[in-house]
Amino acid sequence: ASFAAPLIRFQERDEGGAVLHLMSSKSAQGKTTALIAAASVWGRIDAFRIKKDDTVIGRLLVLATLSNLPVLYDEIMTRDPDAIYDFIVSFTNGADRTRATRTGEIKHSEARWQTIMLSAGNTSLREVLASGDKPDTQAHRVMELEAVIPEEIAKHYSEEIKDNLRKNAGYAGDVYIDYVVQNLDVIKKLLHDVTDKVRSDTMLPQEYRFWVRTIGAIVCAGLIVKKLGLVEFSPDRIYAWIKEY
Repeated sequence: ASFAAPLIRFQERDEGGAVLHLMSSKSAQGKTTALIAAASVWGRIDAFRIKKDDTVIGRLLVLATLSNLPVLYDEIMTRDPDAIYDFIVSFTNGADRTRATRTGEIKHSEARWQTIMLSAGNTSLREVLASGDKPDTQAHRVMELEAVIPEEIAKHYSEEIKDNLRKNAGYAGDVYIDYVVQNLDVIKKLLHDVTDKVRSDTMLPQEYRFWVRTIGAIVCAGLIVKKLGLVEFSPDRIYAWIKEY
């Protein structure tokens, strides 16, 4: 998903992007490690992170600055479902809401973004969005995956993995984005074809268009990553898994 984030801009010009939320009621299930791994494609996690105590304006500035790079939001939950709802609306719209200057004129801003936000929390973000006083339409823009570490994977490897991710941060993204830029027309066609296949395979209705785009971008990015030898994994296996999930 981290590799897929810059591809979102080529799927729909007028919407911002989707949210991929990792949830688990238990601690030590790899949620934060997964976010560190996602950040390590491009750099250190602090450069991509939104924090709970950031102001509304601060969060939107982070989104506008990152633009097409992935956004990370660990422990996204608050006690106010409507506040989360408003933030998700702004994120998926791809732009800040219209604001006025002190003189009452419209404040024109070019602050826009199109990307994937990776979030993590102990509860369901979709349920939080549906629990407030506002319509639950935003829940269709959030893909939710349960974070569970298999028992056979020793927990003590976590710090070693995090240390290696930090040491190698940024290298993969540099190679990846250079290839994408050099082969942009081919990548756009691949992205279009893969996303059409996802739409056909899943037959999801229009309100789940953010899911379709996100999965399409992830599979497309996976094919590029495999071609470049950046990560050893099977895009086909991951697609089959997420389609069933």
